[in-house]
Amino acid sequence: MRLNVLSVIYLMVNFTLMSWQSLAQDSKACHLKKAENSLKTIHVLAISPEASPLQFWGIYRQILTAAAKDLNIHLELINIEEKDDNRFSFQGLLQNRLSRSPKPDFVLTPLFLNAEFITLELFEQYKVPFMVVNTSVSKSFRQRVGKPREKYSQWLGNLTPNDEQAGYDLARILIEQAKKSKQSKSITIAAISGPTDSSVSQLRVSGLAKASSHLKAHQLPEIYTNWHYGKSLYAAQAIFRRMPDTQVVWTAGPDIAHAVADYLANQPFKNKVLVGTFDWTPNSLKLLKNGEIYATMGGHFVDGAWALVMLLDYANNIDFAQELGTDISTKLHPLTAKDAAHIESVLFTSNWQNLDFKQFSKCYTPSRRQYDFSLKALFSY
Repeated sequence: MRLNVLSVIYLMVNFTLMSWQSLAQDSKACHLKKAENSLKTIHVLAISPEASPLQFWGIYRQILTAAAKDLNIHLELINIEEKDDNRFSFQGLLQNRLSRSPKPDFVLTPLFLNAEFITLELFEQYKVPFMVVNTSVSKSFRQRVGKPREKYSQWLGNLTPNDEQAGYDLARILIEQAKKSKQSKSITIAAISGPTDSSVSQLRVSGLAKASSHLKAHQLPEIYTNWHYGKSLYAAQAIFRRMPDTQVVWTAGPDIAHAVADYLANQPFKNKVLVGTFDWTPNSLKLLKNGEIYATMGGHFVDGAWALVMLLDYANNIDFAQELGTDISTKLHPLTAKDAAHIESVLFTSNWQNLDFKQFSKCYTPSRRQYDFSLKALFSY
């Protein structure tokens, strides 16, 4: 019996060493290619919704462009205008591009609402590998399509924020702060979400509901909006007409929070109402510093850059799935007023070119054993 146990331990140790050696050899081979100026250069087509440079997708593209330059990746951008953000328009745009030469080596894209299945099918049809980024999908969708590289071989990976956990974390932060600062032990929290058919909004609201239950806060029924300022302003008015003693307003997006903050600024409330939201945009940071909102969850605008790192390594025989799998969840981080100035200086006054994305690649950095896609590593945050 003792001999068998020792044999098992011996095999386990040797297997581990062989795995490390295999990874090290892949990284070394990639490094040698780089030294010989024969590192494979890749052409990546990145698709994202149209947005101003100061909105989430605009910031996403700025970081993506900086990372591509750093990693010597040929980056092609297609911005989907709001009028084309539907199944038929998007299908036509994507099909038109994939049918033209030269085809990209890889495509990086979110999955647009109601175009999820046709997107997967088109990449299979044209045999173009792709990676999905910043898309939360429903359980029913995942049950039908499985994981990346199963039913759809061209689907290399899925890199997406954990929106349910982020919704929970935001609610927890707001409720705990309200309990500290209010005389009443009973906390009433209102929720203004995005559209009913948005998976992102649904997951964030699910996290909110769990936090409200765990922390014994009274959650009002959520009010749905189209993410935009106008309807959100009406939602805020409706909440406080019905429940003027509401202490916390949880919002699913930055324009919603802006509308709530504007409404509250013109009301003679005795006690301060805590407002929380998502995304680190210039406007959100301004509201934070002015004390108009208490916290905002974000940092996921870097996910596209992380995806480029993984695709470069994959093209040079270092498969990120060996360490991370094909379903990769990223964490949204809370930002409050005390950190807003530092993050603002990094995001909106610094040159993105000063960030070194090569250090995150196993191909460019052979000494790297594990990926570190953390904001702390990138921003010293």
